Amino acid sequence: MSSRKIPFFLITGFLGSGKTTLLKHILETFSSQHRIAVIENEFAAGNVDSIDLQLSTQPYKIVELNKGSVFCVCLLPEFTKVCGELARIHAPDAIFLEATGLADPIAVAQVLRSPPLDELLYLAHSYCIIDAVNFTKQEKAVTRVAHQVRIADTVLINKSDITEPAVIRRVEERVRELNPWCNTIQVVFCRFPFPSGSITGLLPLDKKDAGGSPEGRPDISTAVLRTTGKIRMEDLERLLCFQGDHILRIKGFVHAGEEPDRKTFAVQAVYGSHNVKEVKGYTGPTELVVLGKGSAPHEWEKRFTAACF
Repeated sequence: MSSRKIPFFLITGFLGSGKTTLLKHILETFSSQHRIAVIENEFAAGNVDSIDLQLSTQPYKIVELNKGSVFCVCLLPEFTKVCGELARIHAPDAIFLEATGLADPIAVAQVLRSPPLDELLYLAHSYCIIDAVNFTKQEKAVTRVAHQVRIADTVLINKSDITEPAVIRRVEERVRELNPWCNTIQVVFCRFPFPSGSITGLLPLDKKDAGGSPEGRPDISTAVLRTTGKIRMEDLERLLCFQGDHILRIKGFVHAGEEPDRKTFAVQAVYGSHNVKEVKGYTGPTELVVLGKGSAPHEWEKRFTAACF
């Protein structure tokens, strides 16, 4: 097996939003050309979604993790074991996790950064599926629905064909409040054209690889920077510029300044170009996730610690 890390794709969304439908679409599109592993996570002991997938004729490896969320301590050891076995024994081109609809995945990057997963996987992309008809009442009732949106790279607004346009506009506005940098797509049955028509189009490739076929799995390192403190804006600017276009992505939320003038910002950086936008309502800690080629996580952690107060 290649020593390079395997891309890990996360699929979240509240109960009934369409996660399994998206996964079936992915398998139909990519499994004949790529080795794909699927982890099915059910909160209950049942396995309805995995049975639904197994009715497909597409080739793939599936593993079930039931009776809890993989992001909870109750299943974390088993999740780590399963990911390790998938990577070492089956050597897939990509791993997709369909998380339970009750999952709170706000710390998923931290989970993947923990040994031994940090040597095997990297978080390539996070999808969140929204049930456009019911999103407003779901978000008000269940905090983790908002968390699923916050960590998403792409938010699929599903059931758009049976939702009033005014409702969809309100949903999109709320998604932007929660996550200003995500890509939003209105979909029906979770179908949309994947970038470049290839699984490689879903990966954060180096510029020189864009549009082509990469050699082997991308050698990606991940740093998770978290603090309950604050950071000075000028130090944040310097941090975002560190290593320039070697950085594939920096994403997260930052508390800056001191009370009563403290503000919270959503941060997004790609290949040395970055954007910082003030947001309201985020109550979690300052947290940045860094994905880069050839970057040393310990160096990022040192610089981040020095910038915080």
